[in-house]
Amino acid sequence: MRKVGLIFLTTVFLTGNTQLVQLLKFPALFFHFSEHAANNNVSFLEYLHNHYLHVHKDKDYSRDKQLPFMNTENTTNKDANAIAPLSIQKQTIALHRTCLYLVYRPIHVLAAYHTSIWQPPRA
Repeated sequence: MRKVGLIFLTTVFLTGNTQLVQLLKFPALFFHFSEHAANNNVSFLEYLHNHYLHVHKDKDYSRDKQLPFMNTENTTNKDANAIAPLSIQKQTIALHRTCLYLVYRPIHVLAAYHTSIWQPPRA
């Protein structure tokens, strides 16, 4: 009994809070395809291409919007909040100090050196 209840609650949660509810619309997808196949003699891939990859506005556009993954009106946005621990343990980490001395030596390069790269090769 617990297992059945757990499966039921998981199903209710997933269909209400995720896009898993779109899977319940798959029979409408196949029924709508059968209507198009009878009228227009199209393959299933052509049907998917026309309905999902192109803006397909025709006389049954309201039925097209009921197909799976055509709209996202059934989604809810839930925030997951983390609960902070009640007691915080203090940890100390011993660090060894090392001194690093940088020596700055200015390097003077002649201006004529930079212009020699743009000169043609000499024989």
